[in-house]
Amino acid sequence: MKSESLTEFDGCVEGVIPSRPRILIASPCGRDEELLAEASRLIDAAETGVKAMTDRTTETARIFFVSQGKTAVMNANGSGLRLFEFDVPDQATWQACGFFADGRVLFLSMEPRRAGPGRAFDEYYHRTPTHIWIYDLERDALEEIATRERLAVFTTPQLLLKDGRMLVQVVREDKTAQTYSVNLDGTDAREVTRAGEGMPYGLSLSPDGRRLAFHLAGRSGY
Repeated sequence: MKSESLTEFDGCVEGVIPSRPRILIASPCGRDEELLAEASRLIDAAETGVKAMTDRTTETARIFFVSQGKTAVMNANGSGLRLFEFDVPDQATWQACGFFADGRVLFLSMEPRRAGPGRAFDEYYHRTPTHIWIYDLERDALEEIATRERLAVFTTPQLLLKDGRMLVQVVREDKTAQTYSVNLDGTDAREVTRAGEGMPYGLSLSPDGRRLAFHLAGRSGY
């Protein structure tokens, strides 16, 4: 784990359910133990939930999750279940990745995997094109972002930052992975990790938003 200086953070603070490491809760109000427990219970009830994020930017907390290959949202009390069906061609999967202060949602979509029969996962998966979007639930409006000056075909959002920036992870053709800070349109990329350091994951910002902690997975393991 290491730390780097960053701009102040404006988005969600992550908390991982200790007994459910694959379930992620996101809350700009910080860690909420009761909410973590409730989210874990609701995901159990939803059958094999893979990943969940809780939006606390609205009056009623909402849980976004992926279950049985579908991305959905529901209120924290279990009501208002809604499956997302975006009418965008050539996108195979969708996943909520973060929340703006005004309630808009950051989404990641992926085209059909380039890995498959006769194509090894570690050689082809990172060649799958990805897309980053902002979705306004109130207006039912979807807008693609980070389309300018793309650093790699495989680019995924990691954290939202203040002043219209976000952290993204890129994986290049040679499988080199790095984290960058970029504008929402994809411009003005600034290195956060260096090439060859390893795959950055598990990012977490300090309460004052000025320090970033993360893990690096190298070729030799975690």
